[in-house]
Amino acid sequence: MATLDLPAGRRHELLCDTARLVWRPAAGAPLPTGGDKARWLARWITTAWGELGRPCSRAAVDHAVACAERRARAHDGRRAVLVHGDVHQWNALATGEGFKLVDPDGLVAEPECDLGVLLREDPVELLEGEPTARARLLAARTGLDAAAIWEWGVAERDSARLWGKLTLDGFQAGLSWRIILHRREAFRRAFRELENRIRIFASLRVEALSRIALKKKLDEIGRLSLTDPVTSTR
Repeated sequence: MATLDLPAGRRHELLCDTARLVWRPAAGAPLPTGGDKARWLARWITTAWGELGRPCSRAAVDHAVACAERRARAHDGRRAVLVHGDVHQWNALATGEGFKLVDPDGLVAEPECDLGVLLREDPVELLEGEPTARARLLAARTGLDAAAIWEWGVAERDSARLWGKLTLDGFQAGLSWRIILHRREAFRRAFRELENRIRIFASLRVEALSRIALKKKLDEIGRLSLTDPVTSTR
C-alpha cells in the first residue's frame, strides 16, 4: 500500500477495513495480551527517555505512560480479539481482492490497539489538523471507542519517537547533528524500503515453503496409495 501514493485518509479507511478481517475471538490463545503490550510500552517509554538524556518534557512522557497504563487496566479477556498488532501501510500488501496484512505481532487485545498504530503513522498530516480528529474518524469507521484509540496512539507515538531518537544517535557517532537531521527523511525512507523488502521476501518465502510442504504431503499420500494393500469390504 505504501507505494500506491494514496491520500492519508483513504489509506486509513482501507487499513481499518483490512484490520477488521483479522479481528476474531481468540479466547485461550497462547499469545501476549493487550495488557502485556501496554505495560511494555509504559516501561520502554520511561526507560528510553531516561537513557536518551530526557529528549522531551517529563509531562509528555508522563502523559504517554498514563495512557499506556489505562489501556493495560482496561484489558478485558471477554472482549479481546485476535489483532495484528502493527497495522500500517508498509504491512499491507495488495492482492486481487484488496489488501492483506503481513508481519503480525499477534496479540489478543481490544481492537482499538490496532488502530492506535494509525495515529503513530503519518505524523505531518496528524499535526496539520486537530490530532484527536483522526481517532474519531477511525472510531466512526469501525464502531470502536475513540478515547481508547487515542490513548493507544499516544503511547505508540511516543514510543516510536524515542526509538527514532535512539536510531539517530547511533548514526550520529562522529558526525555533526546538522548532517544527520538534514538526512533524517532519507533515513526514514531507506529503513521503510528495507522493511518492505524484508516483508515481501518473508511472505514469498512462507508461500514457497507451504507449497513444498504440500508437495511432500501429496507425494507421501501417493506412495501410500501405491504400496498399501487394498482391503475389500465385500
